Formats: sequence, C-alpha cells, structure tokens
Amino acid sequence: MRFHAKSGLPTWIICVYVCIGLCVLILGIRSSSVLNASLGSFLVLIALFHVLIQLFIYWQLDTVSLRQRKFWKKKEISWPDVNSVSRFGTTDSVQIMYRHQAEDYSFIVASPKENSKFLAALRLFAPQAHFDL
Repeated sequence: MRFHAKSGLPTWIICVYVCIGLCVLILGIRSSSVLNASLGSFLVLIALFHVLIQLFIYWQLDTVSLRQRKFWKKKEISWPDVNSVSRFGTTDSVQIMYRHQAEDYSFIVASPKENSKFLAALRLFAPQAHFDL
C-alpha cells in the first residue's frame, strides 16, 4: 500500500508565492524591470520545486517492510524493528520509532493523506509496536 504526503500549510504558502511570483513576473516584463522579472521567476521556480517534492514523498507498506521515499532519499525499515508509533506534535503527523542497531533508536515522521488507513496498516504489519495515539 502506498500513502502520499498530504498538502498542508507549506503547500498553501507556496501557492501564494506562485501567485505573487506570477504577478511580479508579469508586471516586471511589462515595465521592463529585470529585477522584478528575476524575482518573479525565482518565486515560481521555488514553488514548482516544492510541488515536485510533495509529489515524490510517500510511504509504502507491505508484508516485508515500511519504505519511506522523499524525492531521491529512500529508507527501508523491517517490521520487527518498529518499536512504537505515536503522534508527532499537535498535528496529524505520526512518529514511528525503530531500532536500526542494538539499543540504537531512530524515528521517521509520516504525514499521509489517508491517516486512518495508514495507522490501520501499521497496526496490521507491526502488531508488536506500542501505539500511543
């Protein structure tokens, strides 16, 4: 099962940047101001890069492991290594603690669009984990 990242406040802020950037770009071209055109282009490129990153962030769960993909970075965690699952801060994000060496723990933070289905899949594949939700 694959779960994509949800769009949150940063995505909406980026959408505002796109609108501002396009306005500045159009006004910059009309007024022949290189600075305005450059600023507008820069804002639009940042926004497009952010949208691409959002498209390529996902978590894939199967019977073998949990795989996290963030653009070009991949992380695979086998189910026996998952120790606990809890809320992360005041958001709907989930913190997954796992062991990657003896007594050495790390965590990932997941913010999937379908949070309830994601948690159900975690409970199915990692029944040994402590769930504090």
